[in-house]
Amino acid sequence: MKKQILYISLALVLGSCVVGKKKYDALNVEKSGLEVDKKECNDALTTEQAKVAALTTEGEALQTKIADILKEKGILEKDLAKLKEQYQILSQVSSVDAQKLKQEMEKAQNLQETLEQKNETLISKTKELEKNNLALRQAEQKLLEDRKSIETLNSTLAAREKRVKELEDILAKQEAAVENLRKKVTNALMAFSSDELQIEVKDGKVYVSMAENLLFKSGQYTIDTKGLQALKDLSVVLAKQSDVDIVVEGHTDNIAFNGPSIPKDNWDLSVLRSTTVVRELQKNGVSPKSLVASGRSQFLPKKEGNSAQDRALNRRIEIIISPSLAELYKLLESK
Repeated sequence: MKKQILYISLALVLGSCVVGKKKYDALNVEKSGLEVDKKECNDALTTEQAKVAALTTEGEALQTKIADILKEKGILEKDLAKLKEQYQILSQVSSVDAQKLKQEMEKAQNLQETLEQKNETLISKTKELEKNNLALRQAEQKLLEDRKSIETLNSTLAAREKRVKELEDILAKQEAAVENLRKKVTNALMAFSSDELQIEVKDGKVYVSMAENLLFKSGQYTIDTKGLQALKDLSVVLAKQSDVDIVVEGHTDNIAFNGPSIPKDNWDLSVLRSTTVVRELQKNGVSPKSLVASGRSQFLPKKEGNSAQDRALNRRIEIIISPSLAELYKLLESK
């Protein structure tokens, strides 16, 4: 049961980082989609504004034409009145002037027909103007709706950009913290060679890989003197880190280990070695709340192979140090 609890705890720690990265990628994808929507709305807004400008210009031209027609109508009506007055006068003259009167009446009739045609044109232009005014009002309404849509989109995009920026800032702080931690650990362990231990940053964590020959004799889980010094030097750094999680993993090679009692096999040996290291770190001042002991047996080799060099490389203790992701989780959960 204790082993199962250890495995579940480790899975939760490793899985949390993946969830954070997926949410961060999802936010970036959503941001890109919002930026595309914003561009489409801006394009639609520009088109509608052009239509409104064209309709406004056309309406102004129609108003000018209507004014001209009305002016011409007034002139024609005055001419018609004059002709009617002349007709009254001519009706009293002699038959000699009858032909002239007839001509004037025909002229008056033509003027009347012209006036009626002008009136029909005026009515048609008025209807066209009303139609254009309706289209203008509809375009203005559409323009207003587009502006509101763009404002909403801009607000949403700004909120997303702010959230992404916050995530990027937190991730940058995490990367800086990891790099700073790597430097401190490297400086603390400079006395040891690369054959004894290796330090690297991977997946946002600092990995300190200690070879078997630095810590243990073959098949044993009691730490040698030089290994005790290495752990003591490392503890000086880790004891000052309040917001880190430290997982100690024991790894063996693929040669079966069959002990008479304890350890009985590679699983036992890897777990016993990791718990021994954890106790030593705690003894040297590292907070036990940040420590996790884990045995991986032979099933997570550093290098696949059966040569003596490959097996020696796989027999190791890995101390995995990761800065706390509490701030990042808090931001993701606030969505």
